[in-house]
Amino acid sequence: MKLDPLDIKVIGEVMYQPRESRGKLFYLDTKKGAVTPLSKKLFTAVLTQDNGFLGKLPEHEREDALVAQAILSDEGGRFMEIPEIEPVDEFYWMAYFSEMVFTPGIEERLRKAVDVSKAIAKFRRILEQSPEDEELWRFFLEQKKTEEARAWLEELNVARDGELA
Repeated sequence: MKLDPLDIKVIGEVMYQPRESRGKLFYLDTKKGAVTPLSKKLFTAVLTQDNGFLGKLPEHEREDALVAQAILSDEGGRFMEIPEIEPVDEFYWMAYFSEMVFTPGIEERLRKAVDVSKAIAKFRRILEQSPEDEELWRFFLEQKKTEEARAWLEELNVARDGELA
């Protein structure tokens, strides 16, 4: 499915909104190439089959309830929940951007604002004071790296033996 640039921009804006504050779930209808917003309350009511809530819906929200039912029963991948851009991703974007700024006075302040190396170094210096915690950190870090790699491979549909599933 090919989306025109306006749709992709809308999807990007939706992804950038923090989930807690938006009060909605957003799905991409891959058949129509459109973003479908649904209130979390409505979606939950459809999911739990809350007929009391659903029976009181105004006419214009009944169509949304039907869409929520279609999403919940979708097995063909027509509806894809639009994920949220993680705050850490924005941090990396800020760090990258700060390297492109050369305005006197601003460039140094931006670079200091996103200087994660100092945070990492401070974290490591503190752990050096406790060998047990430092060893625990290394084990934890290896576990997290393995989990991330496994999740990524599963998204790519790669079987444990490295072959495409």
